[in-house]
Amino acid sequence: MPGSPGPAAVTRPARPADLPHLLRWERDCIRTAEPAAAAANLALRVECLDRALVLEADGEPGGSMMWTPTDTGTARTARTARRR
Repeated sequence: MPGSPGPAAVTRPARPADLPHLLRWERDCIRTAEPAAAAANLALRVECLDRALVLEADGEPGGSMMWTPTDTGTARTARTARRR
């Protein structure tokens, strides 16, 4: 129906139960961008779980944002989204 509000969305801290979603969302990107470092990148996602947020719509995870450490001490952000 036009003009109807969409699903209720919230951003929350990631939990260990979110790891399957986070790793699945990142897998294709990691394999394409840095295939030689795939294992290290997946391990980094697990290590940085406490720096991740999950976007949830109607109780279903739909995307994420993660801050990861870099060699210079600054942070970079990785974002993923679920495709429907």
